[in-house]
Amino acid sequence: MYRAAVTAGSEDSTCQWGTMDTETTLLSVSSETLIVPVFGNPVSETDYPVLLSDRAAQFGHNTLFIPVDVDPDGLRKVLEGFRHLRNWAGLVITEPHDAAVLEYVDHISESAGFVGSANIVRVEADGAWVADVTDGKALVRELWRSGVIVKERAIHIFGCGRAGAAVAHAVAQAGAAEVSVSDCRVEKAETLVSKLSNQRLPTTFRVGTDNIRAADIVINTSSTGTQGRDGVNLLSRHQVFVEMDGESEPLKAECSTKCAANSTIRTINSQVDAILDFLGMLPITYDVSLVTRQIWF
Repeated sequence: MYRAAVTAGSEDSTCQWGTMDTETTLLSVSSETLIVPVFGNPVSETDYPVLLSDRAAQFGHNTLFIPVDVDPDGLRKVLEGFRHLRNWAGLVITEPHDAAVLEYVDHISESAGFVGSANIVRVEADGAWVADVTDGKALVRELWRSGVIVKERAIHIFGCGRAGAAVAHAVAQAGAAEVSVSDCRVEKAETLVSKLSNQRLPTTFRVGTDNIRAADIVINTSSTGTQGRDGVNLLSRHQVFVEMDGESEPLKAECSTKCAANSTIRTINSQVDAILDFLGMLPITYDVSLVTRQIWF
């Protein structure tokens, strides 16, 4: 048996798990160690292997999340090879493989099917692969942790890519009264609203930035913030601003200028926990939609 030291966090880390920024977790590596590959290209741009390994170790799991840099042209062969492994629990998927991976799994969750991509795959006891996307669920969980109510609130989302779609779907399922979306490509926003409207949810869906001032929660899933518009005048001091881990410098500047009273929330901690939850590695697992209806609000 070997002991591996995994250090999570750095001087600039925003992790909030107690003393996680300064502590080193010792992981036991043995023949019983489960592995979870973290696929990407390049994989060097993600901190998930360290954060997930450390968090899993905190809960007593002998599991290592290992970065695997996979060329898109080789994805099929790599996944076919993983079908023959026995000491693994699943896959964490990052760009550019998050959409393509759906072609190789056995079951797709409702959220992943809606978004058209997945960031996590779980291996069931019978060997079946189940794919899900946790971006939206992680955000809902982080808002709950921060005491922010989603149910019956108005929400605006910048960015209508995969993360934006996952978030819009999740907050609507959590009971948001209104969800407006905007994107530099208007057709993307229109397509997302059309898909959301077909979900038969009681939420009102809109395209555009006209209602941003009236929004209770503003969520950025885009790297360009307000898409070049006069964003400073669109935001209000009463709003909660959520940054989805890919910090937008333009929008960050807008918030510091106009929204000094805002509660700024980042979601990396809850994203890690949502992934571990899907893999069955949290002390208590639960159905996010059930909890949001009965407890969180």
